[in-house]
Amino acid sequence: MDFNASVLLCCKQALEAQVLQKEAHFEPFGQQRGIFITLYDYEGKEKMSLGFYHTKLDLKDAILKIVYKLAQVVSKDELQGISYRIDLVKNLTKMEQISTIDTTRHGLIVESHGFLGVVLPFIIHHKPVQEALEMVYTKAGLLVESQEVTIYTFETDVIL
Repeated sequence: MDFNASVLLCCKQALEAQVLQKEAHFEPFGQQRGIFITLYDYEGKEKMSLGFYHTKLDLKDAILKIVYKLAQVVSKDELQGISYRIDLVKNLTKMEQISTIDTTRHGLIVESHGFLGVVLPFIIHHKPVQEALEMVYTKAGLLVESQEVTIYTFETDVIL
């Protein structure tokens, strides 16, 4: 089984085990990567999206921590209709100039004094840079004019 299929299977089986309150065992992936998991209901509507943009956890452990929280919005009856979008973070870069943001491929992270906002690449795809910045600042609970912020760009490998 290839890596992407293994990650997707781990997500599905972990969610099922959590919702159905069953035991499950998963092998480590042997890598540490940021990951975001988005769940959609049977109609394709987003239920919830959670993740880590950076972690020291093995990918398996990151998945299990995320799924533990995601399972709170999934009932046993909904389980079979759930679809997944998994974004594996790569190329996390501290941004030096706003002109380097490319909304055709970058997601954004903003941090300031304990506040954090993350917007995945597919959310801001092709939006004007200023609009993308406003989105991530809003998610962080910050004003766009806020000083002393750190902005990161990142890309993702997508698993559907």
